[in-house]
Amino acid sequence: MSVLVRLLGPVDVTVDGVAMPLPGLRRKAVLARLALRPGEVVGAEQLIDAVWDGEPPATAANSLQRHVSSLRRLLGARGEILARPPGYVLTGWGTDLSQAEQLIERARHTAEPVERLATLERAEGLWRGQPLADVSGLSWFAREADRLERMRRAAERAAVECRLQLGQHASLVPELPGLAELYPFDEDLHGQLMIALYRSGRQADALAVFRRLRDRLREDLGIDPGAPLRDLEAAILRQDPALDRAPVPERSGRLAGPALIERDAETSLIDQALDHAAATRTGQVLIFEGPAGIGKTSVLNHARKRAAALGWPLAAARGTDLEPDYAWACARQLFPGHTEVDDVPATPDGEYRVLSSLYRRTAGLAADHPLVIVLDDLHWADTPSVRFAAFLAARLDALPVVLVLALRPGHDRIGHLTSAIAGLPHATIRVLRPLSRDGCAELLAEAIDAEPDPELAGRCHAMSRGNPFLMRELAASGGDARRTLPAGVTRFVAQQLRHLPPAAVDVARILAVLREAAGSDWLAQIAGISPREAMDALVPLLSSQLIVADGVPARFAFDHPLIRTAVYDAIPMALRTDLHLRATETAGRGQDPITAATHLLKVPPGAGAPDPVGVLTQAADLSLARGSVTCAVDFLRRALAEDLGDRRPGILARLGMAEALVGTGPAIERLSEALAREPDPEARARISHGLASTLWLTSRPREAARVCQASLERDLSMSADARQALQGCAAMVAYGTRYGSDLVALIDGYAAEPPGTSIGGLILEAGLALHDTHQNRREAAERRGLNVIAGDRLIGHPLAEPPLTCAWYALLPCDSPALLPSVEAALAHSRRTGSPRGITPSLFYRAEIMYALGRLTEALADARQSWEGCQGEPGGIGEPFIANALLKTLVARGEVEEAAEVLKQVRSRHVAGVTAVLYAPGEITVHLALGQTRRAFETVLATRDECGWKPLVNPLVSDWRAPLVRCLALLGRGEEAREAAGEMLAVATAWGTPRAVGRALRFAASVESGPRRLDMLAESVRLLDPTQANLEQAKSLRAFGEALLRAGRLADARTRLEAALELAARCGAPPLQNAVAASLRRVGGSPRPLTVR
Repeated sequence: MSVLVRLLGPVDVTVDGVAMPLPGLRRKAVLARLALRPGEVVGAEQLIDAVWDGEPPATAANSLQRHVSSLRRLLGARGEILARPPGYVLTGWGTDLSQAEQLIERARHTAEPVERLATLERAEGLWRGQPLADVSGLSWFAREADRLERMRRAAERAAVECRLQLGQHASLVPELPGLAELYPFDEDLHGQLMIALYRSGRQADALAVFRRLRDRLREDLGIDPGAPLRDLEAAILRQDPALDRAPVPERSGRLAGPALIERDAETSLIDQALDHAAATRTGQVLIFEGPAGIGKTSVLNHARKRAAALGWPLAAARGTDLEPDYAWACARQLFPGHTEVDDVPATPDGEYRVLSSLYRRTAGLAADHPLVIVLDDLHWADTPSVRFAAFLAARLDALPVVLVLALRPGHDRIGHLTSAIAGLPHATIRVLRPLSRDGCAELLAEAIDAEPDPELAGRCHAMSRGNPFLMRELAASGGDARRTLPAGVTRFVAQQLRHLPPAAVDVARILAVLREAAGSDWLAQIAGISPREAMDALVPLLSSQLIVADGVPARFAFDHPLIRTAVYDAIPMALRTDLHLRATETAGRGQDPITAATHLLKVPPGAGAPDPVGVLTQAADLSLARGSVTCAVDFLRRALAEDLGDRRPGILARLGMAEALVGTGPAIERLSEALAREPDPEARARISHGLASTLWLTSRPREAARVCQASLERDLSMSADARQALQGCAAMVAYGTRYGSDLVALIDGYAAEPPGTSIGGLILEAGLALHDTHQNRREAAERRGLNVIAGDRLIGHPLAEPPLTCAWYALLPCDSPALLPSVEAALAHSRRTGSPRGITPSLFYRAEIMYALGRLTEALADARQSWEGCQGEPGGIGEPFIANALLKTLVARGEVEEAAEVLKQVRSRHVAGVTAVLYAPGEITVHLALGQTRRAFETVLATRDECGWKPLVNPLVSDWRAPLVRCLALLGRGEEAREAAGEMLAVATAWGTPRAVGRALRFAASVESGPRRLDMLAESVRLLDPTQANLEQAKSLRAFGEALLRAGRLADARTRLEAALELAARCGAPPLQNAVAASLRRVGGSPRPLTVR
């Protein structure tokens, strides 16, 4: 993604060239202040002063953080707007201002007026009106806008100067008077207008311009024009000849136009050879060698342009693949009208006479000035012309001729002649190398006339391997040749193949089909030839540098992915299918089912492959075992296209299970069809479990429960493992179902049979752990949860996600130290295998753990990434869980505006059949942060009612009691608040973790007074002190300190508040820091400035 902040006009941002307007003056000002000093840390106080024009509100620090967060969210800029003490820094993005500055600086160091003018005009084109137009009403930005306008005017004057040098005075005459009126005191501008008028034959008008300026300066400013302008007036009066012509650059041989990229060494060779010929009147030979498209012609064009700039004679020719058998074809191009090559006797003596005649013609052309001869594509030149080049090259010791040749390697027809030329003492051979990644980026920028996105530049470099021709073709296609191959590449490859032996073309096609590097033995087997014949066929491909060899024994592959694609696309469809079938058989004989199946993907169903379903399903099993879920899905989808008969239900079930790991959409349809077709009870039970799990993940818990119950009632002969898997699934979905008390009532019955150690037993154990958690049975919940995650047995299993996440859900309120390692192991596996379905829940649980530990910066990063991950399937069951974590973390970080936006999204997408209890705690937190006590209270009561129906008791995972206490207290209903607090404390005590009890004590103390409040808060702090629950500890220390303050114990209060402030800063909780700092000031403390994190 290419992002550009635009300051030279209204402040906005372009993303991949599309303008994204920014709402709000302050938000624009924050971005503009950072973008005007990119890469520099701008202090928070400097930002506040500029954004609020020296009159910041009391909430400016929090507002600044919100504006930064909004910019990050709006522009996806979390990695570009970084917090760096004492403020923020903008990194990674470009600005139109920096582009303009670079162009102006480049123009300043450019000697040629044409190139300098073009560069200045590009710079001027970046201005879109008044700089910083929509923030220039703020005084700091007004000063910056003046500076940027002065920069534009300086570039404008420099461009006018270039146009005068180039003799464009006539076109300037209509333009400059308007500018002179706009800037009535600009003497330089008036001087340029006077020169343009004088050179256009309007001497009187030029002098009138001077008089008007002089009069205006005297009347308005009381001064006369400066000496340079007075001198110009005098020169016009005396009609100084120096004014009559524009200074034209001296013919130095320097070239205008863009420089060749990463070809300095080659152009230097040419320049040195030309200088040597001029100085010594002797010649040199330069040979530039490289594969097609490497840029040989561009290097030779440098020699042509340099000769033209010097005024030297030039002879040029180019070999073509249509004329290698036409004698003297290139010689005729070099010397048109040279009649002696028209009728050459077929004798050595006859040819020698022609060679001598051509030599004399060459010497004649070089009599006055050195002659430059350029012969491109020498590998296709006719042999007599190449012989002349060798004849001439051997005689340059007394002839001022620079012979510049370009050819591809590996052409035996003229090899003896080119070797003889290269062996001469005054010959230099240079092999052109591919462009580097930076060189490709530079070429791409030149081609698209914009700074390319680094990812695009890297992709183009990888696809082209630094070949300039292929890079330009990619640039013309927008940098993406994956959809449509550029036509120029197709023609280029067809031309290369046309000159290869048939056996080499056959092997090239096989390599294109194989995609990956292959040894000669594989190629021989697929081609049906011997290894020796395969090696012989590879030689022309290697010589023309279409392919490369690597390793011992050698493996062969195309050097450029684009060329491979072009060769593959050109293979006739029937032949392509046959080659893929042969590759499938060869891979099968080599015990490589994944490679065999990969080729079957390119073969139409029923095309004659032996046992395609067996090959595809074996490859799918191996792919799943290696974590390559997408490959497994591809193989099974291809298997489904075959005529399967009674194997269809099994393939449908396997495909549906695999699809559920990458996206639930098609999986439900596959599994439903498999369930309807499958006759075997055991297989039906397993399909039912997969279907129910997928329905649950798509927020259809009631349907999932019906599928489980129907199978348990119908398929009575299923195994214990299958039955327990279904029971576990039913237990999991019960708590996510709105009004699901009937389902919850069944769960205790599932525990009658102890869960086994198989996958079905672990699924049931996870469901029971979830049940115990909600019923506030901590010891049982922790024991079952630990059993599920023990030894990471489930990580990597296709059915792992529901039982693992349920076990994590149970262990989270237990504050189990085993939880984080299990989540990290699952996350590492999902990243290693590229499974987004595994990454998102792992990030969510890690965010929850970080929140519980008070590591809010990390919690917010994981919660945001998890939220983004679930947007691909909005409405999934994971979304309300993730939203809850994101909402409470955003509020704790002070990002209340963003939290309100997230809440709108999750409420708009809420599925009717899923309980809102899953995100209710986060919703309540947002309402309270916005001061919406009545709305928070209503949500609390609705959550309490639904939790009571199930019932759902746990004080941490169904957190409605704490906000109930707070809402009742805010509404002045103290007695009810004390009753609710007492109930919360009882439930938390039953759960028994220090975090739960310490937190409940704090809320209970909030509705008490006097010594009882102090005792409760002291106990809360004592319980939380040895834990890692830093955020809860900071909140309890704050409450304790404020209670001590009210009791008049100022020294004790200060001690607690200082500890609370340090913990709040460590947690990264700005609202809590501000609140504690305010209390600390009341006891005479001096809190440190707010730390931006």
